[in-house]
Amino acid sequence: MRKPPPASLTQSRAVAVFTALLLAANHTFWSQALIAEVYTLHALLLLALLLALDSLTRGDASGSAVTRPLTGVALIAGLSLAHHAMTLLAAPAVLLYLWATRYPWRKITVRGWLTLAAAFTLPLLLYAYIPLRAGPQASPWLHQRLGETTLSLYHNDWPSFINFITGRSISVGFYGVEQALANIPQAARLWHAHFGWPGLILIALGLYVMPAIIARFCCSPSPLPLRSRSSTFSTPSATSWSTTFRST
Repeated sequence: MRKPPPASLTQSRAVAVFTALLLAANHTFWSQALIAEVYTLHALLLLALLLALDSLTRGDASGSAVTRPLTGVALIAGLSLAHHAMTLLAAPAVLLYLWATRYPWRKITVRGWLTLAAAFTLPLLLYAYIPLRAGPQASPWLHQRLGETTLSLYHNDWPSFINFITGRSISVGFYGVEQALANIPQAARLWHAHFGWPGLILIALGLYVMPAIIARFCCSPSPLPLRSRSSTFSTPSATSWSTTFRST
């Protein structure tokens, strides 16, 4: 069994203060938090997802206790995805965390898998509100009058529904390789404006130590031990990823 680290990020006052100050002083975060936008709630749901993932390493792993914490993760992930498709960007980190904890998947029963699927799918049913309330009377902003004609931003059919929930209807598509490379200087300026030099240095340090953390704690043949609710340690992978998500 691997020896766990002595302290948890969820119980570290230094990390809590640093995270609060980072958000308090971040211009991009405040610029979006003070207007009617989706990003503040998206940040809240991501933090809730992190806490739900952290709960996976608490308690025992027998009977219904195997499925119960995963149900919370699935429910919050579905709600976050229903709120904003950027949740998909967190999927690789979530899957890597689940793999690193060596969660006892084989102990989940068929009923448990059905419960997880239902918990993830239930929040996505909120999308059913779109075709029900997308008519000219209920949502006139989707049907703009231009002189004698009407510009409809949404048609009540499957292609329009798919384009709406994927964001394709308001996007210009992905850049090609040549155009993406040409936009690197602009992307660098935006990253600097968002994080500043201290933030960029911390990101570089995090990327530098991440391979060593993964090699030490994820690739070991011994599984990451589950912890009881009375213990005070957490997984190193939660440490690095929690810092990454909260700083962005």
